[in-house]
Formats: sequence, structure tokens, C-alpha cells
Amino acid sequence: MLKTADGRGSSWGVQTACLALVSGLCASVLVARVDAQAFDNADYPAVAAPLRGDGNAALSDPTDNSAVDAPNFGKRKPRLRLLPKRYGPAYVAPLPALSPYQTAPGMISRTPAQNIPVATPTTAMLPGPLPRRKPVAETHPYDPLGLRLGNLIVKPYVESDVGYDSNPFGQATHPQGSWFLRGEAGGTIQSDWSRNEFDATIKSGYSRYLQLPANSSPDNALTANGRIDVSRHLTIDGQGRFVQSSQQANAPGLLAGVNLLARPLTYTSGATLGATQTFNRLSLGLHASLDRYTYDNANASGGGIIDLANGNYTDSGLQLRAGYDLLPGVAPFVEVDADRRQRDVALDTAGYDRNSTGYGAKLGSTFSLSQLLTGSISTGLTHRNYKDVRLGAVTAPTLDANLVWTPTPLTTVTLHGNTDIAESTVTGATAALTHTATLQVAHQLLRNLTLTGNVGWTNTSYAGAGLITNQLSAGLSADYSLTREIKLHGGFTQQRLTSNQPGYQYTDNIFLFGVRLQR
Repeated sequence: MLKTADGRGSSWGVQTACLALVSGLCASVLVARVDAQAFDNADYPAVAAPLRGDGNAALSDPTDNSAVDAPNFGKRKPRLRLLPKRYGPAYVAPLPALSPYQTAPGMISRTPAQNIPVATPTTAMLPGPLPRRKPVAETHPYDPLGLRLGNLIVKPYVESDVGYDSNPFGQATHPQGSWFLRGEAGGTIQSDWSRNEFDATIKSGYSRYLQLPANSSPDNALTANGRIDVSRHLTIDGQGRFVQSSQQANAPGLLAGVNLLARPLTYTSGATLGATQTFNRLSLGLHASLDRYTYDNANASGGGIIDLANGNYTDSGLQLRAGYDLLPGVAPFVEVDADRRQRDVALDTAGYDRNSTGYGAKLGSTFSLSQLLTGSISTGLTHRNYKDVRLGAVTAPTLDANLVWTPTPLTTVTLHGNTDIAESTVTGATAALTHTATLQVAHQLLRNLTLTGNVGWTNTSYAGAGLITNQLSAGLSADYSLTREIKLHGGFTQQRLTSNQPGYQYTDNIFLFGVRLQR
């Protein structure tokens, strides 16, 4: 213990020593905190305060912005002042090492089973696997695929039907019905060539009536079309055709009330050949045609023959057509034609010379609006002069149409119309002027189930005889495909014939059910 001058002990010296010791400890702690804060602020674009002579950081007084050597007791906590970059070199932290993105194409690893090396960031990216395409649904999954014979696709079929006909003879009174069996075979041929084109359709059928065998008859048809592309602007096309059908017992020209042993057959065969040349949007086509019409005689059940072969004739014609592509898918055209009909027998049974010459003109347009509307429609005038002056000339307006409208992918509407001046065997009739119209609507309820409704109208006017007939027909059918090769079908059709003269009216109801095998 220290003592004063008066000899008494005093603690002043001890207190002073302790105060100095505490002050030193506080200064050391404060300097350590300042150094830590300076190290934390190293990332900023500034430097810490300069050091003092003893190596400790100089503290700044916030009031006078001057550094002091002693701790600031009793004042607020000093702050580290960030000096501008000009006071010293800045401390820049080292940047992390470069590494590629984990989603880079070269960083996508592959399974070892593929044995494909993994690309590194310094190598070219390896091609990845192709994306898996979604399978596209077939538009017509139940249509036949056909057989390929070289560059031709053949689609054959065989059909067998059973049905009932309420009035096969078309009798006006006391109709007789009969069950019938029908067999049919045929097919289509379509070329698969880069240039040129060929297609053909063939059908051969026979209907056998069980209760009325006299109404049994065959029916055959063949149509072949070809096109040769001579150049980009010149094409040559042609068609060959053959149709075999039969006449009903009450057809005009046959003796009314006569029972026939069989339905008389008719044959139509012909060919067309021509060429079409295009000049930018303008196209010119010239076609020549030759057709042969023959009729079998009718055999009466009580004996005797009804002469129908004297109506055989040959028709040769020439057609000129000019079209212009006005809009995409719309091409108006003008068509003129002339033909000559030459009969095998100069005079018919009534003593008339029916050789004739005809002329016609049409104005219309073709349509090819994607798959919405395709086909053609035209209107015009036709005229025919007969060699026999006792047979007056026939002049009539014409309306022809062949349109296919697809309002939806599942619905198809088809319209056919035709006007023709046909030959007539009716006594006193100059010709048979025929107007025909057919409307058909097909709708797919399911991919393999199609319902089809159709209505038809045929008006025939026998000029000179005063006979006018109207035939109306309406039907509904359904096609159900079990597979691509097997199709079931059934339907109902009603036909009505009305006339302004007695003896030609009748009503006929036909039911049909069958199966088709196709390839």
C-alpha cells in the first residue's frame, strides 16, 4: 500500500494502475473489431482507413472527420469510413472458376447402355435423338388398302345381297312382289406414276328374282380414263366406256300389257379422245367422241318378238371448250358441241327417218375450293334437227351439275344434274327430253358406320306424243365396316312413276341387305 506524506495509506495509486490496465484491454478489443470490420468491407470499391505508426487502424471522429489516438469514451460507437478508390488500391475478391450450365446440351448425360460419349464444354455438341412423333389418326381407317401390281393399285371386291322387290315389273295395277338374290364382283385400278395417269372401274352383277324369274337380268359396266402429260402445258386424255343394262316391261316403246319372257338388254359403248393446251390462265380443249347404242329385241311370253333393234344407232360428236382461271379454284368456261346420230335402219317401224344432227352451247364454271367444294355447274341451250321433215326440231334449255360439297369432315353432299335429248321408240314422239337431278347426303356417325340418304327426280317429255313422265325416288342406306376387308350394308328405296297418261304409273319398294368382301 502506498502512503501519503502524512503517513496514512492511500489507494489512489492502486486505482490509477487498475484504470490503466482496463483502458489497455478496451483499446485492444476495439482495435480488433475495427480490423474485422475493415476485412468485411474488402469487397467494396474502397479501402480501410490508413494505419497509424504503431500498426493499429486510426479511428475517425464523426464530428470532425479527424483520426484520434485514444479511444473515444463517452461518445457514440465509431464507424469505419470507406475511403474512395484514389486513397489506395481496392481489394477485389477472386472470381469463382468458370463452369458450364447444367442445362447445356453437351452436359446432358446418356445412359451407359447407349455407348455414346458425353460431350464436354470444349467439344462440339453431339446430335440428340429425334423427337418421338405423335401418330396421326387415319382419315379413312376402314377403306381397303388394295393390291400393288407394279405401279398400279388394284382394289377388288365381291358382294352378295338378298332383298325383296314389291313391284319389279313396274305394274300400275295388281303388282307382284318377289325375293331376289344378287351377286356382284368388280374393282378399281389406279396408277401411281409421277407423270401421266390411268384409272379404271369395272363392275359385273346379276340379279335373280325367285318368284319372277322373267325379271332376272345382268348388269355390267366398265370405265377407263387415261392422261398423258406431253409437256407442262399440253395434255392428251381419253376415255373408254361400256354399259350393259335392261329395260323394264312397262318402258315406253314396249307393248303395254304384254308379258315378256325376260327383260330386253341394252348396250352402250364408246370412247373419247382429245387434248388440252394451256396459255398462262387460258386453257383450250378439243375432244372427239364416238358412241354406239344397241337394243335387244323383246320376246313375248305368248310368242312373238317386239322389234327394238331397229333403234340401234351410232353417235359421233365434237366438243370445243375454253376456260379461264379467274380466281384460285374458280375457272369459268364456255363450251360448244355438235354431234350426228346415224341409225342402222333408215326408217323405224312407223316409217320415220330419225337420223339427226344436234348442236349445243354451255356457260359454266369449275370449282376446286380445297376440299370444301369441287366439281362443275353449267347452263345452256341444246337443239336437234331430224332428217324427216315430219319430225319437228327440238330445242330446250340445259342445266348440268356435278358438285361435291364437304361442309364438315364427316359429311359429304353430292349433287348431280343432267339434261339430254335421247332417242325415243314411242309412236309419234320425236325425241325424249330428259331432265335428271340427284341429291345425296352421306354422314359418318362412327369411323366404321356411314348413313346415306338420297333423293332423285327424272322428268321425261316425249315431244310430239304428248307423254310426260316423272319418276321420284328416295332411299336410306347404312354401311358398317367390321374390318378393312368385310363390310355390311343395308337399305331401303322407294320409286314412284307418275304420268299424264294411264298405264305408266307404279310404286315400287325395295329392301336390300348384303355383305361385301374387299381388299
